[in-house]
Amino acid sequence: NLWIFGDVHRDAEACDSKRWKWFLDKAKKDDPDNTYYLGMGDYNDYASCSEQKAIKNSNLHETTIEKFDKMVMSDVDLITEEMEQMKGRMLGMIEGNHTWEFTNGKTATGVMCEKMEAVYLGWLTHYTLTVGIHGKKINVYIVACHGKAGGKRIGTSINQVEDMKAIFPAADIYIMGHNHDR
Repeated sequence: NLWIFGDVHRDAEACDSKRWKWFLDKAKKDDPDNTYYLGMGDYNDYASCSEQKAIKNSNLHETTIEKFDKMVMSDVDLITEEMEQMKGRMLGMIEGNHTWEFTNGKTATGVMCEKMEAVYLGWLTHYTLTVGIHGKKINVYIVACHGKAGGKRIGTSINQVEDMKAIFPAADIYIMGHNHDR
């Protein structure tokens, strides 16, 4: 069983925390030895890419940035505690556009990966998942990225997945987040 999740924005006021809890409870009922997870970004609701750029260019005091780092680490600790069932079962985690870069250069997603014993997958990944079926090993090729904004039409999301298919034509599964739709 592969559980794919993202765009939780857990620390945001608008987070659907009931749905997040439902997801965790439902996934926990699966066979723990046969359940894996893949994170698609935006686990918390930190500064967007453009906001982080503005913060870096604002010449804030080092102590102010350190306070931000502490707040973000507190949020990382809370969500990773909620995700405890995924520890060691997480295939990897993709970076989203709402993240945080700490003063040490690590991102909030990278720190979450360390805590969850998961692979940090960056912004885009081509992941090879090897599964055993009837005594045979089969490779399943997954291409996943958080996604991007920039569409005004209803088909924009699927068009972006189609763009991934053009770049990675041999994949079996394409996954994109960001727009909060399935």
